[in-house]
Amino acid sequence: RRVSELTAAILLSQLGRLDYILSRLRKAKRYLITRLVDVPGVQLTRIPDPEGDAGVSLTFFTDTPERCTRVVDALNAEGIRALRQYSGRPLYMQPAVRSVARQPEPLCPRSTDFISRCVFLGLTTTFTRRDLHDITTAIRKVMRHV
Repeated sequence: RRVSELTAAILLSQLGRLDYILSRLRKAKRYLITRLVDVPGVQLTRIPDPEGDAGVSLTFFTDTPERCTRVVDALNAEGIRALRQYSGRPLYMQPAVRSVARQPEPLCPRSTDFISRCVFLGLTTTFTRRDLHDITTAIRKVMRHV
């Protein structure tokens, strides 16, 4: 199915802003990574191609699924919008896509483990330096106490 002419016109006009958008997102992510790399209990996601990363999100792993849940809850209580990646389950285990005949045990144990411990923070171009500072401060605080 094709997009409408109106949608195409809007997308085309936004295409001119793509470099700016990517630059802002990547800068925000670099800021966070450099300030979180030494936080005990935070295992940052390894990005094999940092230059190719759009920077739309920051994800990190905790040591257990239970701690992941507590970290997400505590970050949200601090005013930082955080989620469990895919609600802590691989896509094939999501109710919307799961086959009735599929067995409930994980097909991909390592992936299932990583996803169960993954904290997700979406990044936007509207984050200010103060917002990014608040995010790092909250993560540091939460990881000390959770």
